[in-house]
Amino acid sequence: MEKIITSALAGLPHKTIRRGRCFPMRTIRENELPYTPNLNKMKRTIYLLATGLLTVILFAFSSNNPSNQFDAKYFIGNWTYRSLRNLPMGTPFTNLKFAEAVMRFQRTSGDSIFGVLDMGTGYALNLKGKLTTSNDATTFYIQGDGVPNTGTANWEYDYQGYVVPKWKNGVKQVDACTGSLIRAKPHDGAPAGETASFYMIRQ
Repeated sequence: MEKIITSALAGLPHKTIRRGRCFPMRTIRENELPYTPNLNKMKRTIYLLATGLLTVILFAFSSNNPSNQFDAKYFIGNWTYRSLRNLPMGTPFTNLKFAEAVMRFQRTSGDSIFGVLDMGTGYALNLKGKLTTSNDATTFYIQGDGVPNTGTANWEYDYQGYVVPKWKNGVKQVDACTGSLIRAKPHDGAPAGETASFYMIRQ
């Protein structure tokens, strides 16, 4: 027996109600029903594909957008450098001095920086470093190597620090960096492993 598709509303098996009026409802036979796929499943699949594609596009744009990357050329120029020993409280300030010099950054390549730590009187370190930017904070790691055939031959100092952000309401602010350093190799009776804190401001 061929099935008949009917509707029953308010006791009217072959009528439908719209805006208070009754209209005859045509009886639809089962073999007349069109094929309709699962629309909810299709919509969900399309949504997931579109979301995934959008995520890939946004990630690629963010990774290659220069505005999201710190320009290493920021370091180009001369910086006044000071460092203090990390000694216990109560140590006279005059005993905290570790070094003073001028950091001269001369060139960059991508996120790498190169320069010289000039301590005067023929003492210097060749600097090479790398920058990293994450969550709007720029950090750096720099290795300072002694210059062969000079008083700093075989020296090595490592520096890690970050670029100090500007205060929104600050006045007379200058470019500045701060961080920590370690003597990586012993020299002239000074042991490896001694640390100090440093800061540098643009001249």
